Amino acid sequence: MPVLEPNLPEFYKRNKAQLRNMAVTTVNRFLEHNVVQIPQQRSIYQHLSLKLANKSVIEYGCGIGIGSHMIALKANLIATDILPANIAFAAGLYPEMQFKVWDIMKSPVPMQADAAVAIEVLEHVDDAKRAMETLVESAPEAYVSSPNRNHPLAGKMKPRNHDHVAEYTPDEIIEMLPDKEVTVLDSLKFIEVGPETRETPVVYHIK
Repeated sequence: MPVLEPNLPEFYKRNKAQLRNMAVTTVNRFLEHNVVQIPQQRSIYQHLSLKLANKSVIEYGCGIGIGSHMIALKANLIATDILPANIAFAAGLYPEMQFKVWDIMKSPVPMQADAAVAIEVLEHVDDAKRAMETLVESAPEAYVSSPNRNHPLAGKMKPRNHDHVAEYTPDEIIEMLPDKEVTVLDSLKFIEVGPETRETPVVYHIK
């Protein structure tokens, strides 16, 4: 099937953080694999929509807002993304929702909330520790998902996915926030699995 080529400004082509036009990425995924969201991502958002019901939530790296919408049905959500094209597309899909262009690496944070969310974001930024610090600055509770470098098929020296700057083991993620309680969860069942898990992606519940 045909694959769409993004027409991005030269800045985004050069940017080390591998910024992605998620409208293009989502269409390509559907054309190639006949899915809009991979099952793990959909499961994560389904669980979060229940966990975060009736809370104020800020999401970083919302893409085109498909998962964000699932949370927003039950919570007071502001969804952010660094790429204006993603936010414009998301706002067109879900005009009733609140979207904002924002870089997770910037301070101060755009708002305080009951919970912060970043799904499949850490692997796209140059400084994952700084991104994690932004999350905990935003809210007393956070949920983060990221590929697990412990997985048998993961690249050990560098990610096999060329869109990823870096991937991390659960132990490496936990070490980024030594003063926080970090629980490692399975992405499909949302049960605790511990840092030794080899499943991917995994979810980190931070308090």
